[in-house]
Amino acid sequence: MEFQIVNGKNICLVGLSDIGSYFRFNTPTTVVWADCKGSIGKYFCVLPYNEEYRKTVSESILNNLNEDFSNRAEELHEILSPLFPILENGKYHLSYFSQKENEFFQYKSSNDGYEKTHFHALEVIFAIRATEKSNTEELKENYKAYLKSNKNESEYGISDIMEYTTESLYPGSQSLFATQPYSEIDEDRVKYFEEQIKSGEYPFAILMNAYSATIDEYSAYFILDGHHKLLAYANLGIYPPIALITRQYTKDQQPEFDVEKLNEYLYPWQTEHLLENWEGKDKYIERVLQNPNSNLHGIVKNGEIKEYHDNGKLKHQAFYINGKIEGKAKYYYKNGRLQREENYENGLRKGIWMNYFQSGKIEFIQPFNEFGQYHGKLTSYYENGQIRLMQEIHNGINKDGSTYKSWFENGDLEAELVFKNGQIISRKNWNSYGEFVSHEEFKEQTGRLEKVEIPSDQLYDKKSTNYKNRQREIRKIYKGNQTFFDIIKDIFRF
Repeated sequence: MEFQIVNGKNICLVGLSDIGSYFRFNTPTTVVWADCKGSIGKYFCVLPYNEEYRKTVSESILNNLNEDFSNRAEELHEILSPLFPILENGKYHLSYFSQKENEFFQYKSSNDGYEKTHFHALEVIFAIRATEKSNTEELKENYKAYLKSNKNESEYGISDIMEYTTESLYPGSQSLFATQPYSEIDEDRVKYFEEQIKSGEYPFAILMNAYSATIDEYSAYFILDGHHKLLAYANLGIYPPIALITRQYTKDQQPEFDVEKLNEYLYPWQTEHLLENWEGKDKYIERVLQNPNSNLHGIVKNGEIKEYHDNGKLKHQAFYINGKIEGKAKYYYKNGRLQREENYENGLRKGIWMNYFQSGKIEFIQPFNEFGQYHGKLTSYYENGQIRLMQEIHNGINKDGSTYKSWFENGDLEAELVFKNGQIISRKNWNSYGEFVSHEEFKEQTGRLEKVEIPSDQLYDKKSTNYKNRQREIRKIYKGNQTFFDIIKDIFRF
């Protein structure tokens, strides 16, 4: 149901911006934002928390927490009304998700054609683990270890940003974020709710999130009341009933994300990452730096910046203007050899970027247009000089009729993709034996790539080095031991 709050004291709110979302209790209590590059995960910040007030509000509704309010939104609104004065004035939506249906945690998977219902795991996230400043180095090392054990490490590598994130501590996309530190959790209280649930009682938790039709950003789910209850449900492997209060923002009501305030509680590298990747950073930085007392003066980069390896050799050098990189940036290996050259104009990628192996040979070439988009032939090499991949991109989009090709280190073709309107319309793959293992073509009728039968006379690239080497290997294995038919059968895998 929709409802308005007109007597709110603005003590507690969920804010939503193009950075991310946050829960505020007088001052921001829990902050959650997605990495701007789309792969890193979430950062969190915990600020001072008024537990006494929270306890008072929670107790005011305890007598009704075991009721099922499915299709009883008006009654639920009446029960929760003691909470509303702590919120800000504005428009809200109230929803109830029963324990029986578990609708809150349901989702449809694209992997099965949206035919099956799946469930997000119930995960309660306490941000204090990531924001204890004394644990900074430990968190960095833990995440490095996580990446090294991850099977995708070889594919994605470890970037400077990824080394310093804490993604592995927060695994869930439907996580419920605590608004109090874990140190305030009473384990006896958790056990009390476990026994209550086992006896057939199902107390609901109260969550808050935010919605804005003008911002393409999700809002995290913050626990307004129910930390102990949710931990009890999680321990028992049972989904809880949820009362969800959604703050519905208009464009004019949208609160601004206060980076200066957050900077008092974030790691310096978190603030730097935020200011480097936030789309709205330029106007914000320009404005706040006009204040000589702004705490961002020590964070926002200006002038020539140099970083060094632990052996004292130069690691990185670049020039910044109010946090925006300008001109040429260079990165170096620990032995002093050039690793990477980048070019920027007004903070945007521009021109040709080059990456080098430690031997000095070219590793890849990246071309960019004046808008910071990939534009031209993107080429990667093996250290022996053989092309590893080549892709033609036009203003950030794969050019119509263009192909993405990749090769094995010996020059044999590995994959070939053809594009139209940015869509893959053909995909072919070969293995290290020279075998044509898959061929897919885009079908207008289904709107997806579908398998194409490969003629038997095209199964092998008989001219390829891989195929010839494989033949020699098999002849060596079976020489003098097998019949001619057995040799042929193995070669062609009948």
